[in-house]
Amino acid sequence: MKGVTYIDNWQSDCSDSEPRKAMEVLGGDQWFDVYSEATKHGVVVVGGNSLTVGAAGGYSLGGGHSALSPMFGLAVDNILEVDVVIADGTLLTANKCENTDLFWALRGGGGGTFGIVTRMVHKAHESPSNFFKWDFMLTASRKACKDADTDCATDIDAAFLEFVSWTEEN
Repeated sequence: MKGVTYIDNWQSDCSDSEPRKAMEVLGGDQWFDVYSEATKHGVVVVGGNSLTVGAAGGYSLGGGHSALSPMFGLAVDNILEVDVVIADGTLLTANKCENTDLFWALRGGGGGTFGIVTRMVHKAHESPSNFFKWDFMLTASRKACKDADTDCATDIDAAFLEFVSWTEEN
């Protein structure tokens, strides 16, 4: 169940639905899949910093803070539609006009406790003029860590989180 799809004029079946940019993700897609597709189309999606986290799961359903949240809200605010298998095996689509109680519940009222999400549609936004993406991989050999008398895994994670916190404040 993987397959991120960018949709330039996505519309729900709701009668008052206006076409908008959207990103459809399946249950097995991770944020790196979503960001890769979004970059191809010059859009951004409110998502997580940890690229291996599922894009149709608990991060989004539980709120989802992002570097883009000050501009576009939390990840949960950017969910347009969800397909979910409920306890009796029924596949339901939930959005602002269909299964609205389930849509409300999924978006912050308990998330994954209501069923298994198989598809989620996120709002896609034009990339802000001051937005940039930076990918990097930091590696350290066990010998280098031992020679430096440090626990590299803990210290590198702490330094990265301190950097992220600093960038959000400055």
